Amino acid sequence: MHCHRNCACNNPAAVHFVHAHVADAARLAQMNGNTTAEILGLSLAEVGVGGNTLSRNGNNYFSMEGSRSGRLPFAIGTGVTGGGTVYAKYASYYTGGLSFLAVYGSGIRGIVNPLAFAGKLQQMGFNSGNSQNGGTTGFVRNTANVINATAARMTCP
Repeated sequence: MHCHRNCACNNPAAVHFVHAHVADAARLAQMNGNTTAEILGLSLAEVGVGGNTLSRNGNNYFSMEGSRSGRLPFAIGTGVTGGGTVYAKYASYYTGGLSFLAVYGSGIRGIVNPLAFAGKLQQMGFNSGNSQNGGTTGFVRNTANVINATAARMTCP
């Protein structure tokens, strides 16, 4: 495959996602001692370049599942997916990110390595890494790969 300067730039939808959210991701990363690519890449890995129900209907880019009994920090309500999953709704990417950091930030604070970042999230229960119980098989490796590609996409025009 032949790429101009940076193969990551050959995915226009992913580049658009990165440019649309990089400023908010940078603010979130700075307050928690992570890299912008880690925060932005995690959200891209969670929703995909076309988005999903959570992001399209609730600005939920971090797969923060809601609860029928209580609300997550910064949530402005909840929604329910077609499969019955309750998810939190947020006013913006940024407030969804604040909620993510309120729940998981202390465990990932200061981690600036994509594999270690994703591994710690798995250890904390963000994703089990097992599709048999609702997680994503290969979560750590896949998320680290998306984070690395996101770092490259941040340099795309």
